[in-house]
Amino acid sequence: MAKYKRRADGRYYTLVNTGKYDDNGKPIRIPLYASSSKKLEEKVGELKTDLRRGTYANDNGITLAEYAKVWFKATKENKVSPATARDYLATINNHFDQIGEFRLMDLKKSDIELQLNQPGISKETRRRITLTIKQILEAAIDDGLLYRNVARGIRAPKPARSSREPLSDAEKTALKKCSFSPMESAFVHILFGCGLRRGEALALMPSDIDFRRRCIRVSKSLSHVRGKEIKETKSEASRRSVDTPDWLLMELKAYLSENTSLYLFHDTAGQMMNDATFRRFWKRIVDKINAAMGGNESLRLTHLTPHTFRHNYATMLYYSDVDVKEAQRLLGHANISVTLEIYTHLREDHNTADKINSIAL
Repeated sequence: MAKYKRRADGRYYTLVNTGKYDDNGKPIRIPLYASSSKKLEEKVGELKTDLRRGTYANDNGITLAEYAKVWFKATKENKVSPATARDYLATINNHFDQIGEFRLMDLKKSDIELQLNQPGISKETRRRITLTIKQILEAAIDDGLLYRNVARGIRAPKPARSSREPLSDAEKTALKKCSFSPMESAFVHILFGCGLRRGEALALMPSDIDFRRRCIRVSKSLSHVRGKEIKETKSEASRRSVDTPDWLLMELKAYLSENTSLYLFHDTAGQMMNDATFRRFWKRIVDKINAAMGGNESLRLTHLTPHTFRHNYATMLYYSDVDVKEAQRLLGHANISVTLEIYTHLREDHNTADKINSIAL
C-alpha cells in the first residue's frame, strides 16, 4: 500500500501532525504536496526537523508590503506619536520599492541591503528603513509567519549627534532685556525654568500649576502634526511633576490673575493655538530676542527653537550636580540612555585633568 495518497491532479499529499491543538481541541496538521512520493517524503522530513527545532513558520504567501500595512495599522493603534506614525508610513510607502513584493519567507539579508544602498538615500533615511524593517519582521515572527529576522545582523547607522546647543551668554542677556507680552514671557520662562517640550507647554491649563507643591504637572501635550489636537504625553515617563523655581511661580500667579482662558497659552479667541498661530507667536518671541541682541530682519543673530531652551535646562541640571536619574525624571525621558547621552556630551566639554588635580588628600 502506498505511503502517500495521490490526488486527481497527480500530486502526492499528506498531513503532518504538529503536536499542537487549536482552540477547539482539534490537532493542528500541516498539509504538504509534492510531484512524487520521494519528494513528498523529503518535505515531510524537513518539516518534522523544523517542528522539532522550533523553526517552522508559514507566511501564507504574504508579501512584505502586505504585512507592513497590517503592522502599521496595529502600531498606529498602539498610540505611537503622530510624528512617529508619519515617519513609519513614509518609510513603508517610499522605501520598500525593491523589497515590498518579496514574500516574507523569501526575503534575504542581501535584498534588504540592496534596498538600503539605493542611490540618493541619506544616512538618516537608511537608519529609519533599517529600524522599521527590523520591527516589522520581529512582529511577523510573533505572528508565526517567520522563524527568524534576516535584518537582525544589519546595523542601523547611528543618528547624527544633535547640533543643538544651550543658550549662549548673549541670548541669556537678551532675554532679560526683552519687552515680552505677559503670555510670551510666561511661555519662554516655563521653557527656561522647567525644560518642558513645546507641546507639553502649549497644553498647560491653569489647574496644572500647583502653587502649594511648587510644581507644574505635565499630563498632556498639544500636537500639530495632524492639525490642532490635545493628546497624551510622549510616554508614561513624560507624565510628571516638574519642580518650579519660586521666581517663575510668582510670575505665573500674576499672569493667571489676568488670564481668562482655559489654557495658559491661547489665540485671541481664548482657544488653544493651532500651528500657524504658534509659528507667529514664536516668531514674535525670537524677533524680540534678536532685536535685544542688536540684530534686525536682515541681520539674524539668533535662531532659537523651543528645544534650545529644553537643552539649556538639561545643561543647567548637569552643572547644578543633579544626578542623572533625577534629571531623567524632570526631563520626562522614557529611557535613561537619552539623559546619559546629554550628560556624557556635557562631560566631554569639561577639563577632566583640572577635576583630577582638584582632588585633595
